[in-house]
Amino acid sequence: MSQGSLDLLGNFERAMVTPPRVPICEFAESSDYLGKNLFPAQRVMLKLWFLEELTGPEEDILTKWIQSSADGGEVTICPMIRERVDYLRDNKYPHFQLVQLVGGRRSSKGFMTGIGIAYKVYGLVQMDDPMTWYGIDPDKEIYVPIIAASQKQATDFQYADAYSSIRSCEALRPYWGKGMETELSVHTPADLRKLQRLAQGRETRDMAKIRVAALASSADTIRGSASIVIAMDEVAQMLAGESRRSAGEVYAAAVPSLRQFDLDGLVFANSSPYTKVGLFWDLYEQSFMLEGAFPAFPERFMMQFPSWTMYENDEGRKPLITYSMLKQERKADPDKFRVEYMAQFAETVDAYLRPEMVDRMFTGAAPDGRVLKTEHAGIGIFQYKAHGDPSQTTANFGFAIGHVEIHPTDDGEGNVIDAPHVVFDLIDAFYPGEMKDEVIDWFVVMDVFTELIRNFRPYEWTFDQFDSAQAIQQLRRKVVEMGINDVRVREKTATPAVNQRRWDNFKAALYLGRVHAPAPVGQLNARSLELVKDELKFLQVKNGKVVKQDIGPVTTKDMADCVAEVTDALIGDSLSGTKAALGAQRLQAGEGRRTRENAPGGLRGMSGFREFYEGRPRDSSDDPARSMDRRGRRR
Repeated sequence: MSQGSLDLLGNFERAMVTPPRVPICEFAESSDYLGKNLFPAQRVMLKLWFLEELTGPEEDILTKWIQSSADGGEVTICPMIRERVDYLRDNKYPHFQLVQLVGGRRSSKGFMTGIGIAYKVYGLVQMDDPMTWYGIDPDKEIYVPIIAASQKQATDFQYADAYSSIRSCEALRPYWGKGMETELSVHTPADLRKLQRLAQGRETRDMAKIRVAALASSADTIRGSASIVIAMDEVAQMLAGESRRSAGEVYAAAVPSLRQFDLDGLVFANSSPYTKVGLFWDLYEQSFMLEGAFPAFPERFMMQFPSWTMYENDEGRKPLITYSMLKQERKADPDKFRVEYMAQFAETVDAYLRPEMVDRMFTGAAPDGRVLKTEHAGIGIFQYKAHGDPSQTTANFGFAIGHVEIHPTDDGEGNVIDAPHVVFDLIDAFYPGEMKDEVIDWFVVMDVFTELIRNFRPYEWTFDQFDSAQAIQQLRRKVVEMGINDVRVREKTATPAVNQRRWDNFKAALYLGRVHAPAPVGQLNARSLELVKDELKFLQVKNGKVVKQDIGPVTTKDMADCVAEVTDALIGDSLSGTKAALGAQRLQAGEGRRTRENAPGGLRGMSGFREFYEGRPRDSSDDPARSMDRRGRRR
């Protein structure tokens, strides 16, 4: 037998030998490994994750958690936790496959997850050649993606914890690869042997097969990779619109990447709870589901605990956080304290709009069935209304443009009537993070708005009254310079009565199915369309006012205000009963005006908008609106 064959056989034999398993707490606390100093509650949680036996005092802590769950106390752990552990042991699981931590701020959920990640990486190294063990292409890598709403958030928090644990592990020191800001590599013994064979130590490429990487939430970055552990940090904040993909999309893409590792795959889904919307809440609810008398998902671990729980039960050490330490936070904002430190989900019973009604608005279908797309110019048969919400220079600057179409509509009593519908052409925003010094530049904004006025010729462009007087004067001057005399630029004074009417009329129009916008998918402004959809879903009523939430994944409503104002201005009278129907003159006044095809091309001054608006030739034959009569009906 050749030497090469002997090497291959030796590698295979080494890979197939099950390495001895170091107990998780020994790995965490021994100076031979991480050298951490754990609190008793942290030991209990880590042992539960990895299905290890508890000591008598540790069993007492678990009993306390179970009793708290039954009594509605501070801590909630998934039901039948001991039965779950027994089931997984009996079925040869090495650990739970999903760990969901609903923890308060600074509750050590990131710290413990970092230990769990380092433990899994150490296990891969102990396999000698995990690629052979799992039957993975030897040219591929095994990934541990750490995902958050943005790469910076992933890097600053959970990746930092994982990096610290791996780099502090003495047993992993010989296998360290490159440690970078967003990616850390670890060699397997097989990698080191290959390096030695290839270049006698002169190989400069990083050939390490284990990669821990910080990523922004994107299904694209997960799909196709071989991931043995996936850590999703602050899952409740991972909503489409604020990042590339929602948590649900990322999770759906992540699960297949774990399958090649069979029972060894592990997902961490951690977050402060925020609102009862999205993947994080869904996973939480599923943790309580039973099939008969047994958990429906026995391979999942869930624990909900306030910031101080993990530091209790150790009389010899000063806790890092206690309930009494946070009395100022509790006094200043009880609702925020309940969510961020008590780890209780924020109630959504006061949500202003039903989510399914909001989703219906963004299906991308017009009342006559044509596909709606974001438009960069208007056509002469419609008259347009535009509104901007300047907010602060360090906050999003939203704006929206829409028009009215009349379509046959069921009145709810079996009669078909001609009813006005609002169709949005453009909903977008300027984002401070995309501008110089992360501050909204009014000169850039006004250049864009000037071109939009040239292209749409709205009968009115209004602004909320936040420091907008100078901008209004500047835009009026530009309109005059362009020789456009039929566009009114003004401030919209938002008194409590005006706001109430605006939102009541928008809600009525939405629930009647009279508001339509492009679907986000495939749109160049998809981020803004997703964000306005979330803004509408997270509106709430406080003291009789429609307001944004102060905590949670969506704390803005700039674009939502614009959408509500445009809808109210266009068809509010027809909904509130102050007029029998919307005046037909608004629809007919645009006769003889420019079409989208001959509108001036291009917006200047902002690269994102330049890409958005320029270079989009349109064939008039594919423009559904050109085959409509003045009342909005298809010819």
